[in-house]
Amino acid sequence: MLFSEDRDIGEFAIRRYGPEGIQVNEVTYAGTLLLTPERLQDTGLPATLEAIDAGCLDAWLQEGPEILLLGTGDRVRFPSPHLIAHVQQTGVGLEVMDTPAACRTWNILASERRRVVAVLFPIMIMGGE
Repeated sequence: MLFSEDRDIGEFAIRRYGPEGIQVNEVTYAGTLLLTPERLQDTGLPATLEAIDAGCLDAWLQEGPEILLLGTGDRVRFPSPHLIAHVQQTGVGLEVMDTPAACRTWNILASERRRVVAVLFPIMIMGGE
C-alpha cells in the first residue's frame, strides 16, 4: 500500500509496506525494523516473533515509550503470555497487530507526537492463503 498524504510526522514516516518491505522515508527495509521518534534500527533485531525474549523487551522499553507497537507480519500473532506480562508490569501499553496495521498506527501516533516505539516484522504473503 502506498500512502499519498504527506503530513509532518517527525523524522520517520512509513510511506509504503508490503511483501517487498517497509519503506521509511525513501528507503525500503526487507527485515525487522525498530522505529522510535529519534531513530531507526534495522540490524541486531529478532527475525521472528518467537525469538523475542525479555532482554529484547527491556532494550525496547529503555527507549521510554508510552506505547510499544508490535507488528507481527501478515497476520496477528501474540508473543508468549509471560512476555506480555513483562511489558504490562512496566506500565507501558503494548499493542499487538499485523504489520500493515502497525505501520498505519505508527504514522498516526507519530503525527500526534506520541512517545511510541514500533517493532515491525516483515510481511510475508504465503501462497494459497
